[in-house]
Amino acid sequence: MPTRALVVGNTEATGVTIPSDPQRTVLIVQNLDTVAGTDYLWISDEKGQIAATGLIIFPIGGSLTLRRTAGEEPEKSWHLVSATALCPVRVAELFGEPTIVVETKPEEPDPQDPTKPTGNKDAPDMKPEKHIPTGY
Repeated sequence: MPTRALVVGNTEATGVTIPSDPQRTVLIVQNLDTVAGTDYLWISDEKGQIAATGLIIFPIGGSLTLRRTAGEEPEKSWHLVSATALCPVRVAELFGEPTIVVETKPEEPDPQDPTKPTGNKDAPDMKPEKHIPTGY
């Protein structure tokens, strides 16, 4: 997973833009600033008024993770602005096609149907009865 350290400024002119990448499947942004209560980081997919409308990431390790498999959009461009002039940030990215695993639940035997296999090793499975014409 490629990671990189960034320094984010406190205005949109000194902020950071993480460019879009259609192959990015996961994006993690972590605020590494060490002053609790003041050194916030904001992130938004829209430029302009990021601190007013963006999502806040708290200092001392606060993070935001975006995953394509969860319906989020890590492949978009993301803009960062901080509350302080020099906010250290760590960005991690995963690339490639997202892996989606679908687990199917095995069909359980119907306890009311004696002709279905039960999976019981101690008792043989019953066969359906065949109709035998008797001539009456």
